[in-house]
Amino acid sequence: MSKYYYEFLKREKTWDSGLKIIKTPVVKIPWTILQVCIAIANKIPYEFSILVKAKRDSEGYELLEDYVIPEQEVTYVSVDYTEDLEKYKKQGYIAIIHRHPDGAKSFSTADEESINVHFPVSILFVDGNFATAVISVPFNNDTIIQVEAEIQMIHPNVIVKGIENITAKEREKERWE
Repeated sequence: MSKYYYEFLKREKTWDSGLKIIKTPVVKIPWTILQVCIAIANKIPYEFSILVKAKRDSEGYELLEDYVIPEQEVTYVSVDYTEDLEKYKKQGYIAIIHRHPDGAKSFSTADEESINVHFPVSILFVDGNFATAVISVPFNNDTIIQVEAEIQMIHPNVIVKGIENITAKEREKERWE
């Protein structure tokens, strides 16, 4: 690109959309939600799912600490809901987390076509951690685009009582010979 053409583009505002472009969306998950999933997995050796309230942010979605466990019948390879999940979606539970107890760290075709398409945010829990996440974006009436998202854990704010009782002192490096 020539210097003159570049200067022309800088002056021309028609090329600047003003839109933020997100190449890889981010799903932020509170540690408490991870602890909930671990606690369930310690009691239920099969697949399971929970719904979590979430809100959009500038990078993707942030999950809240508010979750619900819908009525479900589970096996080692499936989750069948025994209640309608739409009522939860209307209340803001728009993220779904489900577990693969077999260690499979990616969504199955059945997951993509059944669970993931019904929620804007879908997260897979495997081996005590979150393995992957997708954001589903409506494209037209019969198509949804599923975009893999980066998972970021939200650490709790911890208030340490008594930290003022610790005094740091400079010391010479001791040698151990």
